[in-house]
Amino acid sequence: MEQEGDVPGVRSTPGARKSKMLIAGGALVIGSAAAFNFLMAQPKEQISDLTLANIEAMAVPDEGGMTITTCLGLWGPCTLPDGTESKAPAVTIQP
Repeated sequence: MEQEGDVPGVRSTPGARKSKMLIAGGALVIGSAAAFNFLMAQPKEQISDLTLANIEAMAVPDEGGMTITTCLGLWGPCTLPDGTESKAPAVTIQP
């Protein structure tokens, strides 16, 4: 009995199916490589000098940056910058 999509009078052998799968796999690999190369060739967005200056200002505590203190509390209580102890994970951000 012929299935839908089969060519009348032509039997599909396991070798023919394997060949079709190899061709489909090869097309998938080539298409993926082409898409990857296309995306890599796109121009990258440049970060402005003002944005870089803002990032640098936040990173330097002496110039108005911020201090971030973290504690996981895995091996006992943590002493936070304000002197309190925390038995749970904590994050403190000081401007």
